[in-house]
Amino acid sequence: MDKKSIFSKHRKNYKNFAHLLASMPEEDYLYNHHGEKWDCGQQLDHINRTVAVLAKASTMPRFLIRLKFGKANRPSRSYDEVVAFYRKGIEDGFKATGPFIPEAISYVDRQFHIDKMMKNIHKIERNIGKYSERNLDEIIVPHPALGILTMREIMYFTTYHVEDHIRQIKRNLSYRKSET
Repeated sequence: MDKKSIFSKHRKNYKNFAHLLASMPEEDYLYNHHGEKWDCGQQLDHINRTVAVLAKASTMPRFLIRLKFGKANRPSRSYDEVVAFYRKGIEDGFKATGPFIPEAISYVDRQFHIDKMMKNIHKIERNIGKYSERNLDEIIVPHPALGILTMREIMYFTTYHVEDHIRQIKRNLSYRKSET
């Protein structure tokens, strides 16, 4: 997937996530079926935490990222390969840890946090959008679950990650609908 396609899908997925949460009634937003890991506010906080790290990293000069983490020694995986790699990690028991464990965000505060998320998404797209196609495949950064990823792979992951959390929210809400 080229840079333009990545950013188009990335933007679409985050807009879908923002719209889902912004248009949700309070009862749905706060609902958490037993057995589901997080309510909507926690989903939002988790996504915010992950994009904030990438937004911050995206402001670093490329030469400093290379100096700190090195240069890719393999080609970037495809979008589908990154998704499969992530899904396998989840199946093997990987869970959010440390700074990525979310706190609750109240229904009243959700729009503030949605806006904050979208500002970080724009920052990521603006900064990483300046990378060449070659930079996307050469510059590497660490991911807490997946290890070292190229910038292209981290963009694939970030694009899929929010989509996965949309599915989790919809699955959680499907239990609520069956209870009523």
